[in-house]
Amino acid sequence: MTPLLVIIVIILAILVSIPEIRNYFLLHWKLRNLPVLKGVPLLGSAAYFFLRKQEDYLQILQDISKDENGPARFYLGPYFTVVISTPEDVKTLTTSNSCLDKMSFYRFYRCAYGLVTAPVPMWKIHRRLLTPSFSSQALRTFVPIFNDKAKTLLANLDKAVDCSDRDFLKYIFYCTLEMICETTLGYNIDVQNGKNLDYFKAVEAVTEIVGSRVFKFWYYPDVIYERTKAYAVEKMYFDIAYKLSSRLIAEKKQEYNAETFHGNSEILIQKLLKFLLAGELTEQEVQDEVDTMIATGHDTSALTLSNTLLMLAIHQDIQQKVLEEIMSVNPIPDAYVSFEDTLQFTYMEMVIKETLRHFPIVPMAGRHCMEDTKFSSVVIPKGTNFLLFIYQLHRRQEVWGPRVNEFYPEHFTPDNVGKRHPYSYIPFSSGLRNCIGRKYAFISMKIILGIILKNFRVTADGLTMADLKPSMFTTIRIKQIDRIRIERRNMAQNL
Repeated sequence: MTPLLVIIVIILAILVSIPEIRNYFLLHWKLRNLPVLKGVPLLGSAAYFFLRKQEDYLQILQDISKDENGPARFYLGPYFTVVISTPEDVKTLTTSNSCLDKMSFYRFYRCAYGLVTAPVPMWKIHRRLLTPSFSSQALRTFVPIFNDKAKTLLANLDKAVDCSDRDFLKYIFYCTLEMICETTLGYNIDVQNGKNLDYFKAVEAVTEIVGSRVFKFWYYPDVIYERTKAYAVEKMYFDIAYKLSSRLIAEKKQEYNAETFHGNSEILIQKLLKFLLAGELTEQEVQDEVDTMIATGHDTSALTLSNTLLMLAIHQDIQQKVLEEIMSVNPIPDAYVSFEDTLQFTYMEMVIKETLRHFPIVPMAGRHCMEDTKFSSVVIPKGTNFLLFIYQLHRRQEVWGPRVNEFYPEHFTPDNVGKRHPYSYIPFSSGLRNCIGRKYAFISMKIILGIILKNFRVTADGLTMADLKPSMFTTIRIKQIDRIRIERRNMAQNL
C-alpha cells in the first residue's frame, strides 16, 4: 500500500468514525489531567505501530507505557482508551459490575456470543449454564482422556526424535486439541493421526491477522477493512475453522436427537444442545460457544506448555528439580497420571505459573466502562474503553522485587504469594469475568508435562532469557522457541 493510499484510507476511516471522534473529544476533556502515552497529533500512539512489523508491537506498547504508575490515556487515531497495569486499578476494573463489558475490537474475532466476547447480559446466562461442566467432579472424569491423548503425544515425540523432526512442538498443539474436543464436546477429532490439520493453520492465521488489525485504527470500520486483502485471507481461514465446528455440532445434534450419545451426559456439548432445545440458547450461541471452546481451550494450554518447556530447556537446574518431583510421585515412564498425582506436582505448578508471569498467553485485554467508576487517582466516566496490559502488570518491579526479570519459580511459594497484592498476577484474567477453564488447563498441562519430562530431556543450545523476543499476535509468541530440542532420557537413571 503506497503512502498516499494509506493517507486516503486514514482520512476515510476518521470520517467514518464520527461518533468515535465525538466521544474522543468528550473523554479527552474529562480526563485531560491523566498522563498520556507517547504519540503524535491525529494518530496518537498509532504512529508507533505504523509501518512496523507485527512482531514489534508488544515491545512498542511496553516502551510507551512502562513509566506509568496509574491510569494513562492511550490514543489510536480517533479511538480513546485508558491503559491500566497496577494491581489496585486491575482489582477495580475486574471486580466492578460497571466494567464487565468487552471493548469493541473483540468483534473482530467473529464470535459475538461466546463466553470470551459475549455482552454482559448474555455472558451471565452462559456462565451460569456452563460452569458445572468445569466443576472438580467433572474434571476428575476427564483425567483418563488426558492420559490417553498424552500417550499418543508420547508416541509422536518418539517418532520426532527418530527422524530428527525439529518441529515437534506441533504435536503438543495436536494433543491439546484432541483433549478439548473429546472432554468437552465428546468428539474424536483424531488430529494426532493426521486428520483436520488445516484447522491449525487457520487458527494461527486468524490470530495473527486480527491481532494486527487491533493496532491499525484505519481498519476498524468494516466498510474499509472488507476491501482489503487481509480481509479476504481472514475470511478464508475463518471459513475453515467454522467448517470444523459446524460438522461437529451437526453430528452431535444427530446423536442427541436419536438418543445414541454414549459417554458423560454432563459434558459441555450435551448441555449446550439441551439448552438449545429448551429455547435457552440459540443456534448461533451454541456455534459461538463451541468455536470459543475449541480455539481457546487448546491454543492457550499448548502455548503455555511450549513456553514452559522453553523455560526448562534454558534452566536445566529447574528442569532437574521438576523431574525429581515427578519421579517422587509417579516414577514409571509410561504410568497413568492420576488426579491425585497432579495435586502433588506443586513445584511444577510454580514453574508453570512463573512461565505465565513472563509470558501471559493473552498479554492484554480490553474492557468497556458502562458507568462512572472510581479508580485509584480518578473517576473514569461512562463510555471509556480500557486496555488491561497484563504483560506490563507481571513485570512491575515494585510488585515482584529485584528478581522480576529472572525466571524464579519461588515467586509462587505460599509465603511470597501472601506478600503480594492478589491482583498483581492474572494470567487467566481475574474477578467476575475470569477464565472458566483455568483448573482444566492446569490439570491437563501437568499430566502432559509429567509424561514428557519422564521420557525426554529438553535443551535450548545455549539460549538465555536475554535472547528471547516475545511478540503479540493476539496471543503471545516467542520466535526463539524453535531452538528447543528433545532427547530421550536414560530410563535406568530416572529410576
